Amino acid sequence: MKNKKKLLLLPFLTAVLLFLTMYCISFFCDIKMPLAVSDYKISFNEGSITLVEYVGEDSELIIPERILGIPVKHIGPHCFSKAQTVISITIPDKMTKIDDRAF
Repeated sequence: MKNKKKLLLLPFLTAVLLFLTMYCISFFCDIKMPLAVSDYKISFNEGSITLVEYVGEDSELIIPERILGIPVKHIGPHCFSKAQTVISITIPDKMTKIDDRAF
């Protein structure tokens, strides 16, 4: 019984550790290398996330306010330029920067 509880706890602790690692990294350094998360390639910049590229296939998008618990505040250049299927995008109110040619 104790071993079963330990096995169930391991994935949870792994997820928490991953989240905390990504959160700390976002505050202490800028990661310029894109990281694929869900339908986006992202980078971390000064405590927030920049959307680098949309790689999904949805036609109607709602950009999340947070990814991995970190605020999404910037849409990078050409982020949606290859997104052939997208017909509408909902952008959160807290978005602070949208680069030229993001779409």
